[in-house]
Amino acid sequence: ALSWALDGLNSPMETVLYLFLCLPAVYGGLEFPRPIANYAVPVPRELWSKTARRHIVPDLFWPEVGLIVEFNGEDPHRGHETQDQERQELAQDMGLFVITFRKEDLLNKARFLAKAKSAAKYLDHSLPEATERFDGLQSLLHDMLLRYERWV
Repeated sequence: ALSWALDGLNSPMETVLYLFLCLPAVYGGLEFPRPIANYAVPVPRELWSKTARRHIVPDLFWPEVGLIVEFNGEDPHRGHETQDQERQELAQDMGLFVITFRKEDLLNKARFLAKAKSAAKYLDHSLPEATERFDGLQSLLHDMLLRYERWV
């Protein structure tokens, strides 16, 4: 498992999301190329008048295509949605594409795959072939990573 570890992940759920996306298909993963985790992306000077931020720190970042994948574990009704929206708009102003996953997306395979397909398309990445064997491997990975309530 250590060969698949990624430096810089800040939470168990960020790690789960990374593993779902990037593990090889033989382990139930979607074989995404390895991203950079929690890397400070500088805000261009021309956007400084719009924000006090001088950098954004995406959970997972593919700089070669400008893709950000975020895990947002906060309940969207707890007052963080404005801050999240501002950060997403700033990233878009920087020419970056943002996909946000929530806990319920990781717990629901159809929702997870719909968002993962969007990210894969942006990366020009082909997902593993949907076979009965692969479905079983995905289910096993899902159970292994999300079975224990303390993680979620």
